[in-house]
Amino acid sequence: SFIDWQGNFLFYVLQLSKKYGSVFTVHFGPTKVVILAGYKTVKQALVNHITFKKSLGFRIEFLILIFLIGKAFDTTQPLSYAVANVISNIVYGSRFEYSDSKFRATVDRANENLRIAGSVSVQLYNMFPWLGPWLKSRKLLLKNIENNKKEMEELVRGLKETLNPQMCRGFVDSFLVRKQTLEV
Repeated sequence: SFIDWQGNFLFYVLQLSKKYGSVFTVHFGPTKVVILAGYKTVKQALVNHITFKKSLGFRIEFLILIFLIGKAFDTTQPLSYAVANVISNIVYGSRFEYSDSKFRATVDRANENLRIAGSVSVQLYNMFPWLGPWLKSRKLLLKNIENNKKEMEELVRGLKETLNPQMCRGFVDSFLVRKQTLEV
């Protein structure tokens, strides 16, 4: 199972960190992966060395953060929230608390849509569109898309109400300012 595999992986990472230190590189095929092992190392890297949103000119090829807490755990949800917050910061100019129920629901719906999009029933729909009305997963996919669209519209509406053309918070502000200048 995934948890068993993850537990074994963490065991090997722990062994490697004992030999090579808390920061080291491994290769997964042609992909180079930097491993940060341990809470202090991860915190130091995030707080002292990585500055997000100062410039959009940076490019991150592949980054895996591993928190060694003595037992395996599923990192899917926390990493999804972290990635969503980076994207949110670029697009909207703000981030969300992980405890924000609207934020969590939006990210969870997006993840569910990714899972559904790869399902057999959606593949069947792609081949036989007339099956659409009978496929529950397609209905859920469309419902999730509509709910996430409403959340995004609410965010944009809030940004419009607080727009300051002298201070763009993110891409949406830039778009709104550009739209205003074209309308004048």
